[in-house]
Amino acid sequence: MIEKAGPKVLTDGRVQQVKALGPGSSIVTLPRYEAFSGTALAVIAQNARFRDIAGNDEILITVLARRGVPFDVPQTRLVMAAPVLTDPTMQRLAFSVPVTALNEVVAHLGRDRASVEHLYDY
Repeated sequence: MIEKAGPKVLTDGRVQQVKALGPGSSIVTLPRYEAFSGTALAVIAQNARFRDIAGNDEILITVLARRGVPFDVPQTRLVMAAPVLTDPTMQRLAFSVPVTALNEVVAHLGRDRASVEHLYDY
């Protein structure tokens, strides 16, 4: 379910409205697996907010960031940190994130010059 979605969100062919719930609020379907991440990040970039994803209120995300940079990301729980074997300067971090905090977490990571690698769609 998304909230505060402008009309442009629903014109993205990857976002299919299942049911309108009120102004800016809808139950939607997004593509699964790999395509989910890009589509969800596009929805977030339009300032729409996820209220839940597949009925869940938490989501796991992985992030690529420089090694040695401390990441204290508000509203998250660090689940895993591992080096990127093909690039010793980088690390992969996995965070558990409340779905309702995704917008703030993605913005925070961008300010810290980390990139969201994947949002897991259950």
